[in-house]
Amino acid sequence: MKIPVIVDLDIHKFSGSGITDYASGLTNCAFHNNNGKWELTQRASIDISEDASALGTPPEERGRGIYYWETEGNLIIVNDDTVYEATQDGGEIGAANQISQGTERVTMLETIGTRRLVILDAENDEGWWVDTPTSAVTAIAWGGLWPSTICHGGAILDGYLFVMDEDGVIYYSDVDDPTASTSTSFLEAERENDKGVYLGKHNEHLVAFGTRTIEFFYDAGYTTGSPLQRRQDIMHNLGLADGLAGWESGDVIYFVGSNTTGQLAVYKLENFNPIPISNDTLNSYLTQGLTQEGLRIVLSGWSAMGQDTLIMTIYT
Repeated sequence: MKIPVIVDLDIHKFSGSGITDYASGLTNCAFHNNNGKWELTQRASIDISEDASALGTPPEERGRGIYYWETEGNLIIVNDDTVYEATQDGGEIGAANQISQGTERVTMLETIGTRRLVILDAENDEGWWVDTPTSAVTAIAWGGLWPSTICHGGAILDGYLFVMDEDGVIYYSDVDDPTASTSTSFLEAERENDKGVYLGKHNEHLVAFGTRTIEFFYDAGYTTGSPLQRRQDIMHNLGLADGLAGWESGDVIYFVGSNTTGQLAVYKLENFNPIPISNDTLNSYLTQGLTQEGLRIVLSGWSAMGQDTLIMTIYT
């Protein structure tokens, strides 16, 4: 059932990081714009299959990611410094404490040719791979070519594993083998002198988010040097506010962007075009919290009932 409503999603009052008076007063609801008319329906139900943070008692809980490994048919959980298969009750892969300790979300990517799972940890600038759910977790070194820093995100494109460092340089693995790299050729996102923040995948392209720009790259099939070629016809003067402030849902990427004046807003990157989806009061709240009070923001979400539900978590 969809009920016609008059929507007021403005924030009436906020003080620092706290919203003291929000307008709608509605919970567990989803809004739809039907040919200019707003409608209200129940939000999609949530069935929690596993809690990635349910280990020990606070402050030991550090859920960092859940991923369903399609080719192996296993749920993979990362909690602090341990990787688990299916459950955290005795399901350690390899042994406990096999990755570095951390609290930030990791990126998990599944390769096709070699059927390996890659875990990218930007908090500790490390990468790991798992051959099968019962094998050990092994660090990615690339023969000493692994970058000293990596941004959040990462992508698998045409058999290559791509990561980006904080200077905006994109590194890549050997084709169909994310555990090795023999190339000393790299590509830099360099249209503006900004820093790298996040590397994602969008419409069979790599998308590099910097502090002030968004650039796109495709696999040009070069046999020497980097296989990537920059799209000269598409570039946006928008930066990403935080490496965790992006969520990929298929070919759509939601992110908190910063324009040339430093104003923050929530955008949806669709068909190479960033579309603003937040209103002015939310933008003011995000701008004050992140730029003046040093807060951080994490985007996550899920897709159900034909729509995406975006979750924003703002924390100190």
